Amino acid sequence: MSDTRLALFTIGQGKAIPVDHKGPASYAGAAGETIGQINNQTGITAQGLSVLDAVLGSGTLSDSGNYSVIVQPTGTGERKTFTLLWFAVTYSTGVLVETQVTASTNLSAETVRLVYVGR
Repeated sequence: MSDTRLALFTIGQGKAIPVDHKGPASYAGAAGETIGQINNQTGITAQGLSVLDAVLGSGTLSDSGNYSVIVQPTGTGERKTFTLLWFAVTYSTGVLVETQVTASTNLSAETVRLVYVGR
């Protein structure tokens, strides 16, 4: 998993950073993909944020349209972390059906647009 920063917007005393977020090489099933201060592999600190207040992009489809991401806050306070839950997307008679991906799914070829909001 990695992020490519697209821009940087100052909002009040914080920042909003849109990124293209690449999925993980392996996925831990229902546990999801943790991002935030405790997992600096995502590059959040490198993006200039010491505190992550929100991750926008819940319900966003990946570039391929085969997966979607739901963002779940998992911590409280200034060191808040978030879990990205990845779902496989299928369409059946005009209805969108989402099934959470399994631990054996490799999402490294999938990219989803997120916006990190923090300070």
